[in-house]
Amino acid sequence: MLKYLSYALILHGDVDPLIPGEHSRRFAAAIPNARLVVYPDVGHLPQQEIPERSAKDVARFLDRLAPGA
Repeated sequence: MLKYLSYALILHGDVDPLIPGEHSRRFAAAIPNARLVVYPDVGHLPQQEIPERSAKDVARFLDRLAPGA
């Protein structure tokens, strides 16, 4: 039987005025192998507000998915 594996990285700013933190937590809980990163004092666009830090988190997440990693 084929088993589907999904992976997701969810980046959330804890002062996001558009999406409540509970939504991100529920979303992450609903996806197998999801990882939720919550940034303190960051709003709706972590990639713009803290580009270096969020890029490092994305790279780290992708590195863990690489074959042989």
